[in-house]
Amino acid sequence: MKQRIQWLDIVKGFLILTVMLGHISQTPEWLKIWIYSFHMPLFFFLSGVTFSIEKYDFKTFIKRKIRTLIVPGLVFEFIQIIINVAMGKLQLTVKNIILGIILQMRGQGTDIAWFLVALFISEIVLYLVIKLLQDKTKKIVPVLFLSAIINFLYLRIAVNFLSVVVLPYSMDLVFLILPFIYAGYLYKNNRLKVNENKLFILLYIIMGNSLCFISFKILGYHFDLDLDKIGSFTLYYLTAFAQISWLLILFKKIKKAKVLSFIGKNSMVFYVWHTIVFSIFDEITRGKIEKEYAIIGLKMITSIIVLTILTGVVNKYFQFVLGRKKEIK
Repeated sequence: MKQRIQWLDIVKGFLILTVMLGHISQTPEWLKIWIYSFHMPLFFFLSGVTFSIEKYDFKTFIKRKIRTLIVPGLVFEFIQIIINVAMGKLQLTVKNIILGIILQMRGQGTDIAWFLVALFISEIVLYLVIKLLQDKTKKIVPVLFLSAIINFLYLRIAVNFLSVVVLPYSMDLVFLILPFIYAGYLYKNNRLKVNENKLFILLYIIMGNSLCFISFKILGYHFDLDLDKIGSFTLYYLTAFAQISWLLILFKKIKKAKVLSFIGKNSMVFYVWHTIVFSIFDEITRGKIEKEYAIIGLKMITSIIVLTILTGVVNKYFQFVLGRKKEIK
């Protein structure tokens, strides 16, 4: 069995918790500003750390990604749709079946698989780019940079002049995502280094945490990749990479964190199921808890417990749904 990268699981565990916090309506705005400045970019960066083209030909690569990303995403999405319909939170129409389920356009019913679909398409594109440009960084970086700018310009034009911004299979985000995945790929292969000098670490912290709030003041909203809220190309990438830098240094120094590591290893279950657990929690506790921070704390603790139990069930009986061949303990 392939040895897992311990610090990678710890970071993933932390990121899943930030995703959950970001999806709680009572979470204060200042915390969401901070969370959304890095959690999706860092997720994509970590995907680059595990991204590999050396081991697989293109056909095998696609099969593996379908097994580990698309199958779990769609299976859990269908389960969520059934639960949401049963709870009266979603009505299936021909429109959202075609746009939301078949074409996977965000905002059409359920968006639970958007991250996995976007990652799937992005990794296929990156695989082809690396192969076509013979893994030459000096050629790939300008291509990805130019593609990201064009993608950003599309969003600006679409928001102002088109009735539809979101494209099927999150193609409106793919070229904005690629720089993060490729940066992770370069980092894994020691072709991109993060300066760990104390002054640089301080610079990353100050820069990343200042820029996310400065951006909010300028734009009037926090960054949100899912909602196409980028606002400023320069601010977005400067903020994201500064945040990634110091968080990467911090978590690589943490040798052991059992809870975060467990959540990270089982991040798929926590990612695709937490919104359903949140919905059930809200139904049960509606009007019974007044203090917002109490709601946040209880919702997070309850969800972690429930999702841990669910993870055990999935790992024991339904590993194949997650694209796993063996149980992760």
